[in-house]
Amino acid sequence: MIIGIPKELFAGETRIPVIPDSVKKFTDKGAEVLVETGLGTSIGIPDND
Repeated sequence: MIIGIPKELFAGETRIPVIPDSVKKFTDKGAEVLVETGLGTSIGIPDND
């Protein structure tokens, strides 16, 4: 299964659909997770996390 997680499209929007712990849970179950670059920047989560 491939899960794609895009950033919000609206200017000033700071919600994010997942956090790094959630992505790890998905990958531990065998899913491939594609996260859009810069998704967590607005809340201080760098892409490397």
